[in-house]
Amino acid sequence: MNDNHMLWPVAGALQVPASQYLKQTTLWTDYAIWGLDIYDNQPTWFSLIELMLVLTAQRRIDKPLLADMPRDGEGRPVHETVQYLIYYNDNLRHLMFRDQDILPLSERNSTDQNALWNEWLTRVKKDFPHLDFGYVRDAFSDDFNKFSEAVDLLRSAEVEPMHAKRWTSRHLQPLGDAALFPDYALKSDGWDGELDRRFFRRTGEIHYLMLSRASEEIRTVLASLIEERVFGKANHWNKIAKKLQGPDADLQTARTLAANSFAYLPQPRLERYDHLARDWVSVLRRRSVPFEDALDYLMRITALNEVIYIVEQAARTYGQKARPIFYLDMLGASAGGHVRAASIENYRSHKDLVKKAVEAYIHSYFETEEWQSLDDSAIDCGKAQIALKARFLFSSTHSTAHPKKKGEQAQELLEKAATRSHSIGQAFTAHSRQLGLLTLKQGVGGWYSPTDSLLEALVVANVDGTIELQEFLRILYDRYGFVIGVEEAKSASNVLPAPGETLVSNERRFEERLRVLGFIDRKSDDCAFVINPFPEGSVTR
Repeated sequence: MNDNHMLWPVAGALQVPASQYLKQTTLWTDYAIWGLDIYDNQPTWFSLIELMLVLTAQRRIDKPLLADMPRDGEGRPVHETVQYLIYYNDNLRHLMFRDQDILPLSERNSTDQNALWNEWLTRVKKDFPHLDFGYVRDAFSDDFNKFSEAVDLLRSAEVEPMHAKRWTSRHLQPLGDAALFPDYALKSDGWDGELDRRFFRRTGEIHYLMLSRASEEIRTVLASLIEERVFGKANHWNKIAKKLQGPDADLQTARTLAANSFAYLPQPRLERYDHLARDWVSVLRRRSVPFEDALDYLMRITALNEVIYIVEQAARTYGQKARPIFYLDMLGASAGGHVRAASIENYRSHKDLVKKAVEAYIHSYFETEEWQSLDDSAIDCGKAQIALKARFLFSSTHSTAHPKKKGEQAQELLEKAATRSHSIGQAFTAHSRQLGLLTLKQGVGGWYSPTDSLLEALVVANVDGTIELQEFLRILYDRYGFVIGVEEAKSASNVLPAPGETLVSNERRFEERLRVLGFIDRKSDDCAFVINPFPEGSVTR
């Protein structure tokens, strides 16, 4: 039995499971509020891949795709305990990210296919004796050029190619169960590995838990769509990957790595979980959307709900009753200085709110009788150190030789929480930028200005057929807190963030952006419609 139950919770949080591995965790503050762990150095694509790894593992052992939350003997919710296996997928990963011979050989345009095969297989056997690619010739009917084309096509699906420096941290879009890999560090033998959480830090596991905690009705629909779209037999990308996998496709004999410690998500139920699950349902049921495009929408819409969750959870913890909103600058600095300025201040306030939430969480403990009962005696200063370690996993500098009063130790904790590396505030900034919501400029700061890719994802996830532009603006405000035009600005505050005419121009620019993307049909000066060009229908892969 460990001391996880001693960790100081935020209001309404689930108890941290005893199985949660925390021996290397040195500060609990951010994790208590938002979960373990939303990580700035885990790119948004890697988070989606991690989520897909969990879904795939659940399916392979015939468990429900989305985990059910258990209950204790008194019917109270208990945090899920999830363990899963990840298959090394050695052969495909080598072909994708380590082989340097296939494409140069195919470019010879040699008519002697047998010579190409022999040369390539000889090189592989010499340089990588652990690998056996004898199956590939038969898989591609002795056609080396077709083999090369398949490798080249699948390599085009790599994500974040400039991010990872080691080949065991390079990944493809999660195009199917055969295209997934673990992220690991090689051991000294150059063959086995161990999960080191350098880039896959459980953000995708957090997203998985959010989907799993959505209302039962939404989860049922979502699980069915995931089975169809992600694991369906029509997925031609996955067919190519399986063809290149060879023996690794046999799950009975393929090598695996175990992910034994899972993410922690504090709140058992939030409306944001339902919003995320509904967005997934909306994207996946657009069966005319090619799967690789649907994945891009899912990456953006998942990260968007995550960053909104960060601000909403900060507001709850701090005690802010006003709903967090996002002022979107559609005009650019030259035409919309007022909107840009409002958005810059909006982003700063979100960052500040996150810091205030951490301070409020810590002070909620300092107000308890447990802490208030301690004084500055030598014995109680030692007890204060023990308490901070148990409640926050924080080690103060108090010692017998250099005693620290409890107030001084408390200040050390506050300062450490405010200056920690890889903080939730840094994750908020990194993921907001990667999903296409935030623009950063040195000397100016950051502001919210959605990219075309994010706008496209928002249309796909929120428009059924055709709706009026004003209705679409209202949906974006209701679901995400986005303020673009005058009406939403009035709903958000009694004081407009910019002159009315500037907000009207901001809205017109938003419409123009959608028109260029092919999502607007203006019938008259008074009536414009937003169109989702992807109807429900047969699956396009």
